[in-house]
Formats: sequence, structure tokens, C-alpha cells
Amino acid sequence: MWDPVESQRACAAEVIAGSLHELARHGLVADPEGAARRVSVVASLEQAVGEADFVQESGPEVLEAKRAVFRQMDEAAHLPRFLASSTSAIVPSRFTADLRGRARCIVAHPVNPPHSGARGRAVRAPWTAASTRERSLEVMRAVGQVPIECPARDRRLHPEPPAGALLSEAFRLVEEGYVSPGDLDHTIADGLGLRLGLHGAVRNHRIERPGGVPDFCERLHRLVPALRGGPAAPLGVGRGAVAQDGGRLGSQRPARSRSPRRAVA
Repeated sequence: MWDPVESQRACAAEVIAGSLHELARHGLVADPEGAARRVSVVASLEQAVGEADFVQESGPEVLEAKRAVFRQMDEAAHLPRFLASSTSAIVPSRFTADLRGRARCIVAHPVNPPHSGARGRAVRAPWTAASTRERSLEVMRAVGQVPIECPARDRRLHPEPPAGALLSEAFRLVEEGYVSPGDLDHTIADGLGLRLGLHGAVRNHRIERPGGVPDFCERLHRLVPALRGGPAAPLGVGRGAVAQDGGRLGSQRPARSRSPRRAVA
């Protein structure tokens, strides 16, 4: 690994080793010493990426900073090395367009914190090669992630579309006095989060409701106006792709354990 700040490089190995041992105390790392030995800190970006098969950039969420570091990586990393970014908000086309090796660039964003959630996100630019996509998904799955692929619909990458919608509505309910901050947290941590965390939003309602997703949306259509004083949720949302996917996926995934996932084998 490499960091542009010398003081960060100087303390990185010690900080990483300490974090690994802390995770081990909670049963999330099997061999903290072995994992720490696999981390080496180098003095330059060129040393870090030159012979690496897969490079993961995790710098600041600043467009110009992304452009600068990807230019450096593109020049230093031998082809056909793959270059991935951990960005949660910037579409890859905005910082890879002018690169000679832009076809090997992709966003491979892990959920935070990665030791408690397995989901990751892969986002391609229009010029990202199929081999880059395949290798990125392969690496993410190899480290225990469950990658989903998201389209880059505009100039910014929405950090977490479902989470963004949930948090926006949750904060609005607090602001308008429907619920206290503490009760909001209990609603999610001790109720909704546990229920949806078992199967997900679509699969959960297909299994739970007698008529599946369309049945849930019919009920939601009646409840939402009373809660918000605004227009009802569109009924069609439960009768199209969501309903079809709910039917197709409903029996494919077994219930997952709610226990924290192991961070490092």
C-alpha cells in the first residue's frame, strides 16, 4: 500500500496491525498476525502499482484528486493491470475519460464498514472493458463481498440509492415531529432492519404478503397519503419489473445469518 502523506505511511503498518487485533477480539479475523504480514507499505505510488494485478484506490472524494491519482496509476501500472476506485459518489467516466488505459478502470466500492456487511458495488464507465468488469467482480467475490452492478445514470454516483431514500424520509419524519431520533433508531435497528436484512426488500414482501409485491403496493397506496399528506405511491411500481423479479428471486436465496461476517480469513 501507499499513501501520499509520509506520516501516514510511517504509521500505517502499526495502525493496520492494531485494527486487525481489535477485530480478532470480536471474532472477525482468524489470523491477525498473518494478515498484518501480508500488508507492505512502500515509498512511492509506482512501487505500489507497478506489478500489482488489481489496484484499489481509496483517496478523498474530490474529483480533481481522483483524476490526478488515476493519471499517475495509469502511467505506472503495466497493462493489463486493473484499476479500481472505492469512490461512493463520483462516476468513473469523470476521472478516467482521458486515460490511455481507461478500459481497465472501474468503480469497485465496498459497503462501509466492510467487516460487518458483504455488499459491494461495481460501476462501469462506457469504455470499461468486459474483462475489467469480470475481474473486478471476481476479486470482490474472492474476498467475501456480494457485488451488485449499478448504472451510472448521471454525473454523480448516488452513494446508496436505497439507503439514501430511507435516510431522507427518516430524517424528514424526525424534522416534522412524527418520531424522535432515538425511536427512529429503534425502528430500524430493532425492527425494519432485522426484517429486511433477512431477505431484502423485494423478496421479503413477496414471501410475507399473500399477494406478493403487488399486494404490498396496494396497501402502501392506501397508507402513504395519510402519512405524508401527499400523492400516493404509484401502483405500477409493484406490477412491473419489481413484481417480476420478486417472483423470480423469491426462492433462490436462503436466509442469511445476522452474525457479523469475518473480515479477514
